[in-house]
Amino acid sequence: MIFRMGKAIFREVKMTFREGAAVFREGKIVFRMGEATFRVGAAAFRMRKMIFRKGAAIFRMGKAVAQVGAVALQVGEIALRISKWAHNMARNGNRRRNFDRRGKNLLRFRGLCELVMNLCGVPIRCSAKPALLMFSRLFHFGPRHAIIVALFALSHHAFAIPTLWLIGDSTVKNGTPGLRGWGEEIGAYFDPSKIKVENRALGGRSSRTFMTEGLWDKVAASIKPGDFVLMQFGHNDAGKVSGELSPGRPARASLKGNGEETEEADIGTTGQKETVHTYGWYLRKFISDAKAKGATPIVLSMVPRNDWKDGKVNRIADSFGKWAAEAAKQEGVPFVDLNEIIAKHYDTLGQEKVNAFFPKEHTHTSVEGAQLNAQCVVEGIQQLKDVPLRNYVAKNAPAAAESSPTASPAGNWPFSKPK
Repeated sequence: MIFRMGKAIFREVKMTFREGAAVFREGKIVFRMGEATFRVGAAAFRMRKMIFRKGAAIFRMGKAVAQVGAVALQVGEIALRISKWAHNMARNGNRRRNFDRRGKNLLRFRGLCELVMNLCGVPIRCSAKPALLMFSRLFHFGPRHAIIVALFALSHHAFAIPTLWLIGDSTVKNGTPGLRGWGEEIGAYFDPSKIKVENRALGGRSSRTFMTEGLWDKVAASIKPGDFVLMQFGHNDAGKVSGELSPGRPARASLKGNGEETEEADIGTTGQKETVHTYGWYLRKFISDAKAKGATPIVLSMVPRNDWKDGKVNRIADSFGKWAAEAAKQEGVPFVDLNEIIAKHYDTLGQEKVNAFFPKEHTHTSVEGAQLNAQCVVEGIQQLKDVPLRNYVAKNAPAAAESSPTASPAGNWPFSKPK
């Protein structure tokens, strides 16, 4: 009897256990459904965030167009005022005697010159102001001088020279004693009377941090139609995407590739989040902003490091060089494979001579190394077709000394003085 009772209890316990296992399986299924729902919600949130960003970009573009329209309206208004003022002067038969007696004509035209130039909203070379004031003296005896001054002021491109903007990392601009970036040497290869070189590169920056730190916004705000923008990034775009690079230094890497992928990353230990894009995405953002301002962007692959294998310096044609070329092609802008151009010259010189260009480590060059790299940048620019920047290269650009390892046996530019 006791055995039968125990057997019955055992069956009930077994049945209870099976029911519990069934409940557990149902709970597990519910958990998986909840997890799937969470993933769908997270994906929807990311999509909404991306749509919001695109909407914000369109809004900024519309705002910029509105600002351009406002400037055009102001120029039209001042032109109308000048026309009315000239008309009133023509109706005043005593204008010459009154102006000469009071001595106000020259002062009024100087004020007019300043007013029209300020409304242009574009920096004008200092030599333009004396020229305009000279016109005020030459034409102060008739109403036509107002129109002449307005035409000279509004045609500010006749006085302004374009600017060559450089953005990048420490291989473009280096603040360490004994080290130089090629951007600090390239000014000697352009005619300063035709173009101005502005090196806004900053060491330690990737394509990502150059944008997130507001460095690009400052450059973009100063770009004017007719300018050029050389961009070279990549050395700092590899590594950690989230967290800290080292204590107190947030990660700076971009995502690999040229696509539209994004990743939510932690900014150091602050607890804040940042949406990180691909390397190519940041380059395309620089390109589109520069084109919107009327400038010509030119993408450069990054300079090679002093790393060798089998007698050849290492290339980056399958990574950052490839993505930079893809970004340039996608946006329809020129691309200079600076990595390959410099690497070929390094191979020709040999590892022993190239080692002299890197006094501290394998990335940053000496003055001589920066000069060679700058010459290679000019070489790449001259190989581009239908790019006006070629026309600004100085005819008497400096060349490597004959005793320097950068001197070319063939004696061809840019490694020797042009004949």
